[in-house]
Amino acid sequence: MKLLSKTTCPTETRTVEDCRGVPLTLQYRLVRSQEDPVQYGVRISAIRAGEETTACIPDITASRETARRLLRLLADGTVTPETLRDVVQDLLEGGDF
Repeated sequence: MKLLSKTTCPTETRTVEDCRGVPLTLQYRLVRSQEDPVQYGVRISAIRAGEETTACIPDITASRETARRLLRLLADGTVTPETLRDVVQDLLEGGDF
């Protein structure tokens, strides 16, 4: 599946410190499939000391507004790429989303 991403500017950005006090920039983006029906997902990139880690979950929902709401929840919780899949699974299974 091909994804379109808002790569020119992050939808949400948060800067926090990791457990060692090193600045960690988290960028949260919506991703959109090119196929019909259109599906939306999320991508998180973490940048620490010049190194980038990324995780993406496509095809979460057909609703752009629902995907944006999820993105805000993830950004407000400063979810990292390493925990993205578990957090989204918990939100979907728990009905909190």
